[in-house]
Amino acid sequence: VGAYKSLIDAEPANVDALFDYAQTLNAIGRTREANRAYGDVLAADPLSREAVIALERGKADLAPTFRPSMGYEDE
Repeated sequence: VGAYKSLIDAEPANVDALFDYAQTLNAIGRTREANRAYGDVLAADPLSREAVIALERGKADLAPTFRPSMGYEDE
């Protein structure tokens, strides 16, 4: 993560570095930070399909979900 931050600090418009940084954050479970980073990718490249998809997936991961369960005692 630190290496990507250094690269992004040196080259803030490097879309590949921004995307890889976001992917790395997502992979280590830092979804909120990853979503912000995907937003940075889209600010630099609004047509980045990969960033749009990843951001949508990240938002879905953070959204509350309802998981009904039915056990034996519910029947």
